[in-house]
Amino acid sequence: MFKGKKADTLETKLKDFIILGVSSAGSQLFLDNLSDKMIKEFKRQHVNVEYRWIGKTVDQARQDTNLNYAKKFSAVLLFLPSDKDTSFEVYTYREFIYSPFPAYGPIGGRTYTAVANYDESYEVKLYTQTPANKLIWAATLKVDHMLNKRTYKIIANSFIKRFRRYEYIE
Repeated sequence: MFKGKKADTLETKLKDFIILGVSSAGSQLFLDNLSDKMIKEFKRQHVNVEYRWIGKTVDQARQDTNLNYAKKFSAVLLFLPSDKDTSFEVYTYREFIYSPFPAYGPIGGRTYTAVANYDESYEVKLYTQTPANKLIWAATLKVDHMLNKRTYKIIANSFIKRFRRYEYIE
């Protein structure tokens, strides 16, 4: 899932950071859900986290000249898609509810189950605001999973484990 590329030290622990996401519309759904889970999990660690989607492409994100909202945070966690080919597939299954007596067949109800499979790679980079935009951590996040609450929690907790390992948080 994670492949670390760079880790540097911090003089102080992170008390807050903002997640900035650059992605296509399909990937935005993934980042929205992941960031919601990360905000909850980091809050338990007494770290204030916010999220903002800043565009579909890096060029579009660069055009966002009003990046003042990020300046109030001590760090920025940036998600950049590294694959041009994103796969976001939703499968729907329909099942009939059967009677416990085989002779009666279906008893009228149907259940529908939707499953989303997502495949994308991200370059994830953590920058501190002081000194000016210093890269302190970088990794590649490969996501190739059925998306559900458990998947988001596993990824969010992976960030916490790594940030603890490098002593970025308590």
